[in-house]
Amino acid sequence: MGNKAAKRQSITTKYFLNFIILIIIPVLLISFLLNMAYKNIFVNHYSEMVMQTMEQMSIRIQDELNNISLKSAMIGNDSEIINLVSKMKKSEAEGYQRLDLSNQVNSKINSLLNCSDDIYSVIFFYKDGGHYYFKSPLIQDEKTLRKEAWYRETIQNKGRIIMPEKTKELISTGLSQKQLYFSMSPDILGEQNEVEVVCFVFMPKSIDSIYAKYQNQRMGTGLLINKDNDIIVSSDNKITKEDIEKCGLFDKNYKKSSYNDVVLNNKKNMIYTYLTNNDKWLLVNIIDYNMLTSEMNQVMMYFVLIYIVIIILFIIFAVFFIKDIVTPIKQLISKMKSVQKGNFDEKIVVEGSSEIVEMGESFNNMVSEINQLIIERDLQEKEKSKEEMKALQAQIQPHFIYNTLSSIRLMAMVAKVDGIKNMTDAFMKLLSAIFKHNDSLIKVRTEIEYLNNYLYIMKVRFDELFTVEYDISEEIESLYMIKLTLQPLIENAIHHGISKVDRKGIIKVRGYLQEEFLIFEIEDNGVGIEKERIYDIIHSKKSEDRKSFNHIGVNNVMRRIKLNHGEGYGITIDSEYMKYTKVTLILPIIHEGGKSDV
Repeated sequence: MGNKAAKRQSITTKYFLNFIILIIIPVLLISFLLNMAYKNIFVNHYSEMVMQTMEQMSIRIQDELNNISLKSAMIGNDSEIINLVSKMKKSEAEGYQRLDLSNQVNSKINSLLNCSDDIYSVIFFYKDGGHYYFKSPLIQDEKTLRKEAWYRETIQNKGRIIMPEKTKELISTGLSQKQLYFSMSPDILGEQNEVEVVCFVFMPKSIDSIYAKYQNQRMGTGLLINKDNDIIVSSDNKITKEDIEKCGLFDKNYKKSSYNDVVLNNKKNMIYTYLTNNDKWLLVNIIDYNMLTSEMNQVMMYFVLIYIVIIILFIIFAVFFIKDIVTPIKQLISKMKSVQKGNFDEKIVVEGSSEIVEMGESFNNMVSEINQLIIERDLQEKEKSKEEMKALQAQIQPHFIYNTLSSIRLMAMVAKVDGIKNMTDAFMKLLSAIFKHNDSLIKVRTEIEYLNNYLYIMKVRFDELFTVEYDISEEIESLYMIKLTLQPLIENAIHHGISKVDRKGIIKVRGYLQEEFLIFEIEDNGVGIEKERIYDIIHSKKSEDRKSFNHIGVNNVMRRIKLNHGEGYGITIDSEYMKYTKVTLILPIIHEGGKSDV
């Protein structure tokens, strides 16, 4: 008895208990241990090392820039050099005399540089145009350079060294490195000064050497970039400016130091950034995430081994456990196939877990219900046949009316009475529409034709009491809508609106597309509706006026729309008592074949 109770324990309970014990708890425990190891290795060790290294590099780079800036200032503020360069501008001498002035300038600059090759070229821009260069000639258009922001800023800050944020190739060096440059406007008084701006071009060789020194202290790729994401120094030429822009490293929200993970070249990377002391450059360290977490590989191996052992244990468990349910299920499948062939007298006796027993009982109940449903279906088919006969008999009267109208129409044509003929034509077309399936879809232009036939009859009946104005967009005429949705709304406007006022009635019918909706607006200048009655008119479930043409009213149209298209469509009414009533019909856009745009 105890064994049977154990076997009938819920399968769901068995699986959940074993899944939690063998898989969930180990996986959670391993994940927690790996997460702790990741934080210890990554955050505490590597991040601290990288940030310290970057801080040291930033100090060294700033010292190097200060050194070059000092040399540049010595040249730019040397009155003798400026006067010599100015004489070359004023002097009309050619040949030996001009060469002598140039040699004096070059000798003086070389003595100040003290054999240092940090500065590749010095370019002197004259106030009235033109320039003189030391070492390497200018390859950019001089007029264009004078219009740039750094040039104007230099003039406005006389005697100060300016370092432009953007990099530009001003001279030809034959090297792949980015060119950097300082500029200053000499603050030297006297009429002899013809120099407006001095530009000092230097290459980041010394900065690159700083990177080389720290190469063994870091992992991954080291970069130095400016605010335009131009790469000034890089330890990996495969990294491009486009790659840096995708990372969005140097934006308006940057901090002094930070790190984040990004996807670069389809690989996950950790990126460390440190803003240099001049706030114009950004030190960047990019490391492959897999390389960073290499120390975790050993832990991961243990995890894989444990996971494999868990899977093997779970498979062994599943083999023994599933035997309890496979045999009963096979028996149930055999019985189901017998029922599929039409044998509804099958019964099954199942022993095993509670779910299997419940399944067998459900099968037996299902077979009994199917037998009962077959009996009820046969009875319903008999009743349906009787009702179809009654419906066929009920159609005799409308068809008799239709045929009688056809005879009247023929007599009107013979007697040449066009009014009777036209009235009969309109009425026959309306009857033809009514006899078809109630909710079939028709084109908008066909619905308008039905509406015109109805309005013809009503105008004759009410002795031209009203006029109808159409504004139907051509683009909607080929769309589809539920048949006889406009006619009940027009009928409502005539009977309950226009017929109750003394003035000439005007009914406006407008159709157009609005976003994903097909919209119709029917507005009349009749008696209007009190606000409190609008809800009752749309939602009332009372039977419609038996004097109407087809017993279809506003609430019936509303129900047909929602049954066919859903709650997002229907009718809204806006009215002001004794002034107007405007009914808006909201439908889906349906093309040929019943396909909606929505």
